[in-house]
Amino acid sequence: MSLRCRLVIISLSLLALSGSVLAETAEEERARYLMRASSLAQQLGDKAYTVKRLPDLNTVLRSIDARILEINRKAEIVSKKGQDMEALGDKLARQSETGMINFSDLNELLKGTGEITREASEIGAEGAKIGEAGARLGTEAALRGLQSSRLGIAGTEVVSYSAVGLPSSALAQYQLRNTETPGATLSLARMRAAYDSGQNELAYRYATELSAENALQEYIALTTRFQALPRTGLAAHLSARRKALALLQRIDPASQSDPQHWAWARECQDFWLRESARFEELEVQDLADEEMELWNGWSSSGNSQNFELDFALPELELVRSEALLGSGDTSGATSWLGRAEQHVVELRRRLTALSSQFQEEFPGLRVSDSPRFSLLEGEAARRKGQLSQAAGSSPESSFQTALAKFQAADAPLREIELLIDWPELSSQNNERLSRLSSTHQHQLGALVAQINKASQQQAAGQSELAVNTLRPVVQKIRERAVQFGVAPQEQHHYSRAFSLLARLEAQKGDAKEAMATLTEQKKLQTSSQLQTGEAAPLRAVQQQQVRLRALEQEQAAETTLPTTAPPPANSGSLIASNKQEFVTKARELRETHPEYATMLFVDPVEFSKLQARIPADTVVLQYFPAEDGTLYIFAVTPTDYAIRTVSVESKELSRLVRRYRSIVGRFPPPPISWNDDGSRGHEYAKIFYRLHELLLEPVEKEIASAKTVAIVPTGHLHYLPFAGLARKTETGPEFLIQRKRLVVLSKASDLALLQAHNSNSGQLIALGNPDGSLPGAAQEVEELKKVFPKSKVLLGAEATKARLKSESSGAGYLHLATHGTLNNRDPNASFITLAGSKESGRLHPPEIFDLKLSGTRLVTMSACSTALGNSNPGAEVTSLAEAFWVAGAPSVVATLWKVEDESTRELMAQFYGELKNGSSLAASLQKAQIHQLGTEYAHPAYWAPFILLGDWR
Repeated sequence: MSLRCRLVIISLSLLALSGSVLAETAEEERARYLMRASSLAQQLGDKAYTVKRLPDLNTVLRSIDARILEINRKAEIVSKKGQDMEALGDKLARQSETGMINFSDLNELLKGTGEITREASEIGAEGAKIGEAGARLGTEAALRGLQSSRLGIAGTEVVSYSAVGLPSSALAQYQLRNTETPGATLSLARMRAAYDSGQNELAYRYATELSAENALQEYIALTTRFQALPRTGLAAHLSARRKALALLQRIDPASQSDPQHWAWARECQDFWLRESARFEELEVQDLADEEMELWNGWSSSGNSQNFELDFALPELELVRSEALLGSGDTSGATSWLGRAEQHVVELRRRLTALSSQFQEEFPGLRVSDSPRFSLLEGEAARRKGQLSQAAGSSPESSFQTALAKFQAADAPLREIELLIDWPELSSQNNERLSRLSSTHQHQLGALVAQINKASQQQAAGQSELAVNTLRPVVQKIRERAVQFGVAPQEQHHYSRAFSLLARLEAQKGDAKEAMATLTEQKKLQTSSQLQTGEAAPLRAVQQQQVRLRALEQEQAAETTLPTTAPPPANSGSLIASNKQEFVTKARELRETHPEYATMLFVDPVEFSKLQARIPADTVVLQYFPAEDGTLYIFAVTPTDYAIRTVSVESKELSRLVRRYRSIVGRFPPPPISWNDDGSRGHEYAKIFYRLHELLLEPVEKEIASAKTVAIVPTGHLHYLPFAGLARKTETGPEFLIQRKRLVVLSKASDLALLQAHNSNSGQLIALGNPDGSLPGAAQEVEELKKVFPKSKVLLGAEATKARLKSESSGAGYLHLATHGTLNNRDPNASFITLAGSKESGRLHPPEIFDLKLSGTRLVTMSACSTALGNSNPGAEVTSLAEAFWVAGAPSVVATLWKVEDESTRELMAQFYGELKNGSSLAASLQKAQIHQLGTEYAHPAYWAPFILLGDWR
């Protein structure tokens, strides 16, 4: 074929595509403008501008979809012409063989060329090839440009929905686009939207499937995988965090210009900083500081028009400040707060200089007065208030500043959260809190407003009104606890409601109702403690609770959108659907795993049924220190109720408990003088007498005839061994253990544990001294072997998790002569030390759930320790015991502080000897403790820390 023919055919093939190529260029230019505008609006926190651009993004996407269809249509036409040319060429070839060429066919094939050639047989075939190649090349070039624009705009649209608080709508938009090869931003957007909407399994799958193109994207995916399916414990945290830090160190900020990718990376860093607050170990804090220095370096070298790193740095510094404050490091918290405030000032100066430039390019975009500035300044003020409160000063000034800043940012959800944080300061704003919560469907805010209202009514002497206000609140809390679980930030407010209602009921003399309310409060706390449990039945329900909570938050976010917002995907039906799923799962859980149901669900208490379970020789004492300086003591027997009140501030009671612990919680313990000799030892004795006076003398009548006293403590009373409280007699001190058998219940409803528990055998499984730090523990378990000849002893390196799991299912008694570390900030981080390195040698409550202990009578932890906690005090004391109860063991013996090795060995030998002789658990422990009173270990420091929890029979 001649060169002229080839050029003509190529030009004809491309001519049909030239219009679409030009149109594609104009479209891409519009797409780039919209994507940049939306990206800047998201960085600056300008929700109104973001929403304003969403319809434009939709319009361009629809236009591009139409252009793609048009190009494909034209490509099919050109391809068809090529096929026709090939067929005509074949026809001419056959004609040439016979010498009978149809010139009309040849003219049709070569129309417009003005030339007839003797190589007719080649023309058709080569022309068809050239025509198809031209169509293919032109079509592919056009489609590549349009597909690139389409993916970019789709990614920006999905991100925009997430930016205004609608992650489920973001996922809906992604599904609408249904892109097979979504590209980095769209892939990351759907992954983060899945996580933000509470769909953790979906987020984990997306994170696993994501093909990261660089270290920044890999860091986001790694963190999302850990967030979606978190592993509990320090070892898992450190392992994932070291990998995350290694990825951060590989990031080259000069080549990572996408601000949205940096936004997700900041969310991931935010997560790691908050997660680090769970751990006190130095390595965690060192990692956090190293990460923050990396972010600081990136910010100082950032692109002048990429603000994500600049905004991210003060945001992360505020989170770091919050984490340090939570761990008690007020100096570090203050330092990081100062750095955050300085960076906000510098960023405002920089953006003010660029404001006019952006206003000209993007009219209406808020730059120097960006809502994100106000949010940062509001969060800084909130942190100042928290620091003031920690220092004993009034946070009111900071509270008012934060309130004004959140209002300036038009951030009603932040305002609601602030009012919730400080109910004592928001009383004058309670009507506003109620109104905002109603408008924005913020359920917790609405409940807190009602609790505040009831508190105000009670303070004004309107007790009946307060009760009437609280009863529907308590019912709503029950419903929410079942549907959504109990989030940590909700626990305090829910406890306020139950405590206030119990106080009002007690003041009316209604002991039965008050006890029932307090029991529900304790069940609620237990539910909160188990929210991070990993046992399979619990996890299924908890995942539904997380999803429902995320959908509820998204519904609240919808109400904050400007009226110009396009209608997002409807999430209301999703909540209804998931509620049905939840109820189904909950019903299955109740039927198949009743032991989990008792821990997870907060049901109205039928207290008369619980009372019927109290044995005839037993009295239950429940303690409730109210905020008004009244200590309520509820005494319940199988046939009667009584309420006693004592005038003592809860702070004074806590101080006495701390003082008691300072006397008995160290070795060697200081001497106590029970005679009035003016010595320091006698001052110590006064503490013992005073606590007995406050806690036991008011109910002396009720406990006089009882053989067993069951204690249901509250707050810091969890840390007090009632066995070691003494009253003064003519012959010296008389300890409570000398006259009563004692047991501790975490809540009154634990009476439901009193069932017939027959162990499979009398076999004892004993694990001792797994880390080599308790030489007396090895001797301790060897002596127990004399009492239980069939016992199996695992010492040192043999005392592993694997051996415990395989051997414990056949045990009548499980004895753990090893350290038990109780975490007062996160009960699920408590652990029992076994053989192994770091985390492999730590048995946490979620792992205890899965042990098979239905035939076990007793679990003994003979070397536990705990410090006095301030956040939900006492929760950790019962956390391990409750974990063993869930696993099937009805009774646990544990200690309240570190105990002396040799005295423990002797007490345990005495205790198990009594059990072997047929004594009850409570009686056996009582006899062992009384025995030590007549030995060199008579000081309460040696025997008082041992407590029995659960079934005492």
